Amino acid sequence: MGQLEAWPGLEEADLYRTLDQEGKVVLMQRWRTREDLVGYVCSEEFVQLLEVMDLSEKPPELRFETVSKREGLELVRALRNKELVNP
Repeated sequence: MGQLEAWPGLEEADLYRTLDQEGKVVLMQRWRTREDLVGYVCSEEFVQLLEVMDLSEKPPELRFETVSKREGLELVRALRNKELVNP
């Protein structure tokens, strides 16, 4: 995790161990841009992650989920104001 956390463009990385499935771990990452993610996936560090995944007893799952737009409280305010205006 130490090497990963210093990677340019990485906003967040968390490693979880599941409670319901013994031995299962989940690595979640959030990248600033798609280009930052592509740079990481094309790196030797990512190849090392794939090699570790290959050592698992069960076939590993690798999944990429992308979000095209991020919104926060401004969306809540806009929706609630619209609701208040148009009950």
